[in-house]
Amino acid sequence: MLTDIRLLSHQLAKPRFKSPKELVAWMGAIQAQEYAMAKWAVGTRLKSSSLQAVDDALAKGEILRTHILRPTWHFVVAEDIRWMMQLSGARIRTAFESYARSHKIEITGSDYIRGCNLLEKLLGGNNSLTKQELKDGFCKAGMEVDNFLISHFLIRAETDGLVCSGVDKNRKSTYALLEERVPPVKELHREEALARLATLYFQSHSPATLPDFIWWSGLTATEAR
Repeated sequence: MLTDIRLLSHQLAKPRFKSPKELVAWMGAIQAQEYAMAKWAVGTRLKSSSLQAVDDALAKGEILRTHILRPTWHFVVAEDIRWMMQLSGARIRTAFESYARSHKIEITGSDYIRGCNLLEKLLGGNNSLTKQELKDGFCKAGMEVDNFLISHFLIRAETDGLVCSGVDKNRKSTYALLEERVPPVKELHREEALARLATLYFQSHSPATLPDFIWWSGLTATEAR
């Protein structure tokens, strides 16, 4: 019985939704570390499975891929990305900065400001660029960055609400400016955001416990309670 409830809430049995946006909105967030397989994780939960429908939703910016909640990639709907990032951005940034320091990777405050200005210039006008294209753009502008440094920089820019996923290029993920990709929406107060996140989790992952929610959300035990 519990297994049946879990399959129903996960939309793996008797799926209710036709579009990727509806499905991701119901789930709250879907882990998307392995990009190609994560698309299928969305597609298999639809009434009529279609990888093209998922690709189209990503291209339109209806669903986005970014580092959010736990410090890993997730799919979220555009309308939810800002309030979810407000809940989890600082914690994700702290985790990655700790990792960077342990690997002797550092971005100074002045370099970060300069890099943000570069990102706005490179991505402005609804431009979508791959990580390699951004790396090349930074180097051309005189900011020498390797793969580790550009990755760390982009994660920090994600958590600050500057960039999010853009339109794929040759099946490769890209970055775009969040403000150009997602229209402004009404902000949620922190307590509203916490309640909203809990509602999304338990409606789509039940039966579940408080420790399950803490693990999925990345929240502290106090916040989760």
